[in-house]
Amino acid sequence: ICARLEPCKDHKCFLRAAALLSADSNKYKFLIMGSGSLEKELKEYAKSLGVDNSVIFLGFVEDTSPYMNITDINVNCSVGTETSSLALSEGMSLGIPAVVSNYGGNPYMVRNGENGYIYQAGSHSELARHIKKIADSKDIFLYNELSRAAKRRYREELNARLMTKKTEAFYKLLYEAKQPRR
Repeated sequence: ICARLEPCKDHKCFLRAAALLSADSNKYKFLIMGSGSLEKELKEYAKSLGVDNSVIFLGFVEDTSPYMNITDINVNCSVGTETSSLALSEGMSLGIPAVVSNYGGNPYMVRNGENGYIYQAGSHSELARHIKKIADSKDIFLYNELSRAAKRRYREELNARLMTKKTEAFYKLLYEAKQPRR
């Protein structure tokens, strides 16, 4: 997960899902990129859940590419202030399937079952189930299909060039609508 360590990003849900998954298998490692007001509290919470050995807090990361390139699943647990996640776009450009909350722009970016999965915000068990589904399919058909779809979604709709074009077209439409009719 790559997000500020603030309540609206719901890292506690991520950590509870990590605890469920770690109880099931020791194959999981969880990276948390970001810093914020909850850093100390989240580290203590991870320890209280017994996942401090499988969760790595990386702090603020200037260049996320080395970490994104070793990531199998991109997670977004937002429960506030999410329109269009740059971390999700970056992950999709690399073909990383995502598991995201159903909050804000996440359901627009991730098409459930196509390039990742959408879970009910706050449901750590549902989040864990989707992560496990993708992780257990690594190197087989489902993972490869999700990965191809993530790249395709980025290439066809979510890259900066296309998003800029769409924004410009929208502003032009608004401008023309405000012009007096002749």
